[in-house]
Amino acid sequence: MKNIKTDWDEKSDAQKAVGFLSFCAIILFFVLSCLYHKTRINDIREHGVWTILTVTNKKVSWRGYEVCYYYQYNNKIYKKMTIVGSLDAKYGSRFFVKIALNPDEKPIHLISDAVPDWFTLSPPPEGWKTRPTEKEMRRMMEQDSIRRGLKEEVQRE
Repeated sequence: MKNIKTDWDEKSDAQKAVGFLSFCAIILFFVLSCLYHKTRINDIREHGVWTILTVTNKKVSWRGYEVCYYYQYNNKIYKKMTIVGSLDAKYGSRFFVKIALNPDEKPIHLISDAVPDWFTLSPPPEGWKTRPTEKEMRRMMEQDSIRRGLKEEVQRE
């Protein structure tokens, strides 16, 4: 039987080592980036606060939809853009978002589900520690309505 030579057999040991080390470096990069991402997600879940983002623009991109939005936290407005596969978002749509500040004072965030259309209030500047339930949101709307009603009565007098 003849010995069949392949390209692999003809490569030197140094070339094989470089190829193996390159492969290991790529795997290590992906593992570390996954761990970093997981750590960031855990930071948001443990230390984050809830606020509301508002969609300002949505256009079709070759990767899905390019959605531009903003949210306010501690009296500072953050404008961002993200690519999503599909999202029922149009100009003015509002979504709950949980944010946390990393050591560089750059916010990291996770977008959650849509804010009900009937909830028209803005979140407090410092955000909410827990995401408000529908009952809490209705109570906030009711209190705001009462507060505005009192303001209107004072202005009339």
